[in-house]
Amino acid sequence: MNKIHYKIFFFASAALMLLGTSLPYENEWTLKRTVDGMTVYTRDREGSEIKQVKLVMTVNANIEDINDVLIDASRQPEWVFKCTEAKDLGGQIETGWYYYSRIALPWPMDDRDLIAKVVGESNHGHYTSKSIAAPDRAPLVEDCVRITDFDVFTEYHALTDSTTQMTYELHSEPGGSVPNWLVNLFIDKGPVETMTKLKELVEEE
Repeated sequence: MNKIHYKIFFFASAALMLLGTSLPYENEWTLKRTVDGMTVYTRDREGSEIKQVKLVMTVNANIEDINDVLIDASRQPEWVFKCTEAKDLGGQIETGWYYYSRIALPWPMDDRDLIAKVVGESNHGHYTSKSIAAPDRAPLVEDCVRITDFDVFTEYHALTDSTTQMTYELHSEPGGSVPNWLVNLFIDKGPVETMTKLKELVEEE
């Protein structure tokens, strides 16, 4: 190994070791970045090595228009990051609505799929929903890793008749052999692209 290759190998190894070490636990939300009017935060999740993500943004659409898109599972490939397939599995949003979603990952990793139960509540211009994994709701799919740890809290607050502040909190364990440090390195990429596409979609309609 020549000196140049040795230096590259040394610094790459050092970076991987640093990412793999235990860092101080962050209980409070920490600002990670702002992008296109969206504020992105992360924090540690108790009992998990994968960070939790929170996004806050204002959308030029009312809550009803936003929910019209969200409750149509078949439209998820239009706005959910890397989603290639999604469908409604039945139920009612007030008591438990289920959907299936498949997410494409690059080779050689297997795709991930998810079944989630969503319960929502609306109260005078304020809407909240909670989504959790329901992995046993449907049979496993070949060549796909079922996500079993997933939860999302979403809050919408009407600012005016045509603008809504959205808060989106996500934690998910991708499963399989993806290293935790690698997941954390890009932890906000999928959520940011997802919410950016959702914003564009509801504002166009």
